[in-house]
Amino acid sequence: MFRELKFALRNIFRHGFNSLLTIGVMALGVVIITLLSGFYDWMFDSLKDDITKTDGHIMILKKEKGDFIDEKMLEKINSLGLFKNIVARRSISGVVGFGDKSAIFSGIAIDPEKETVFRGMKERYKIKIGKILANTLGVKEGDEISGFTGEFGFFLNVEEIYSTFSPELDRFYLEVPITNIPEKKYTSVHLQLADISKLDLALKKLKEIISAEKYDIKSFSDPGSYYIAVKTIYSNNLWFVTIVIFFLVAFSVGSVLFMELNEREKEIGTLRTFGANPLHIHKIVFYETFVMSLIAWVFGVGLSNAIGYFVNALGGIYLPPPPTVSKGFYIFFTTEPKSIVNSLIVVLLSSVIVGQILSFYFSRREIVLQIMPRR
Repeated sequence: MFRELKFALRNIFRHGFNSLLTIGVMALGVVIITLLSGFYDWMFDSLKDDITKTDGHIMILKKEKGDFIDEKMLEKINSLGLFKNIVARRSISGVVGFGDKSAIFSGIAIDPEKETVFRGMKERYKIKIGKILANTLGVKEGDEISGFTGEFGFFLNVEEIYSTFSPELDRFYLEVPITNIPEKKYTSVHLQLADISKLDLALKKLKEIISAEKYDIKSFSDPGSYYIAVKTIYSNNLWFVTIVIFFLVAFSVGSVLFMELNEREKEIGTLRTFGANPLHIHKIVFYETFVMSLIAWVFGVGLSNAIGYFVNALGGIYLPPPPTVSKGFYIFFTTEPKSIVNSLIVVLLSSVIVGQILSFYFSRREIVLQIMPRR
């Protein structure tokens, strides 16, 4: 073992240019995988945090033909002792007016004080109106508007003109303090767990006290949920990129290693003349690719983290808005052990496999042809 390792280390330093070229290709693959994984992991964590702060870990939704959620049900849910925050909301629609202008709206009735705690805000949650709806009515922050929904009328002060991610939603969106709605009946309840590890237990307990025929019980991590859909799309994208990088590294390393072994073919033949069997050649090439992979991995991880933290210091990377969305967003870098391990696996497997394939070829050629002087 130590003899082959000694030969391998000697070859790495003796063929410095080829070794640096090989290490550079591997390191580039590590940088791409680690950076992309770091940005995606940050995006997943940020999306999860946004969803759980706005909609909660679990949502209970009134079905179309189901009953409204009342105060008694809220007491039952609270009695389970699994939730740190509970907010109830009611979907509403109607007509809102300001001066001689009026418009149709669709929004929610909420409790601003409870929403402040639920969303982890330092300042009181502000009642919002969609930007396009505000422009239609000609209102600004601080104006008082009036409206009605069903049989209930209301007055409210515009606290914040809000631009959502969707222009279509901005056209109709309005929030109303739930105290303006006399009926204590809700269309949705949003729950934040005190301990996220008890998500399955909480879902089980809720299904025991809530009718599945009248209400939908959903969690942020249900199959088909927005969070899982986004995570699946980007995870599949990352796997595709990883596979592409695997083959690119294998091809690049294979090209450089083939030229190097071809130059060293006479040396390989001489070793075989003095008794080295194909297994010895396999070991030498294995140690060469293994050591270069480790060097490339360490350098690549260090470089990718340096780039990531530099990007974070500059305020992240701005991504333009996707279709139907009016706002772009910034993404940042986070270090995840899983992505670091994956990058090591990719460079090790790709380089070692291609190295063994080439060593199989060169270790089994006729010795006479290998030691014959080349013209």
